Amino acid sequence: MTKKKPPHTASRRAREKARRRALILDTAMDLVRRQGLENFQMEDLAYQTELAKGTLYRYFKSKDEVLTELIIRARLQLLERFELAVAKNEHALKQLEAVHWCNYQFCQDDPDLYELMFFYEAGMTDAMLVERLQPSSRSIVHFLNEIIQGGIDKKTIQADL
Repeated sequence: MTKKKPPHTASRRAREKARRRALILDTAMDLVRRQGLENFQMEDLAYQTELAKGTLYRYFKSKDEVLTELIIRARLQLLERFELAVAKNEHALKQLEAVHWCNYQFCQDDPDLYELMFFYEAGMTDAMLVERLQPSSRSIVHFLNEIIQGGIDKKTIQADL
């Protein structure tokens, strides 16, 4: 008769895996900020997280996959900033202006993260990773389209522009 593992063991393992994944991503972001995107290496990430390089590859197949996850995180952070900025304005043009300044401030506050979000993706060749980025891109585009459509509906933006 084989012993069954307690049901909480699987959930504990899942929590540990999620914590380790978050640690890897947090550390990767810190490295990108400190060393720059061009100097980011998996060896440094392994050293900083105190994990074997092979362990990193159990969580992420490649450096590009780590950076893809960072891009997604960054886009979601930027979208949250947009939402907060837009909530302070009712007029669509003011909302778009707030988004613009929010984007500018994001670039000023975190140029390495901004570079990662807007320039690194352009050179990506892994179709699966590019596809993984699609939902976060669509979220931002959808958000901007809603502002513009709201302005058109309220007649504060001309539909023919």
